[in-house]
Amino acid sequence: MGKTFATLCGRIIRDASPEEYPSTEHRKKKIMLCSQSCLDSFLEEPTILCKVHLKSEKTAQQIQQELASVLDSWRKFYDSSKKSD
Repeated sequence: MGKTFATLCGRIIRDASPEEYPSTEHRKKKIMLCSQSCLDSFLEEPTILCKVHLKSEKTAQQIQQELASVLDSWRKFYDSSKKSD
């Protein structure tokens, strides 16, 4: 089974091997990217891309929490609709 991790742009990659995705090091931190073209763009302008994505309103953790909440609501709705059938 693979891991769940977030790329620089906030994309959540589930059940995958991080080694299969492009990565680089920037300011002593490993940066994961979703594609080779994103890596190429990052290597051209790393500071700009980091600033853009760091200013994003949602972090990968916030996105995961929102997804979990939506899934929980959906499960409750689905379970209640099954009971009324």
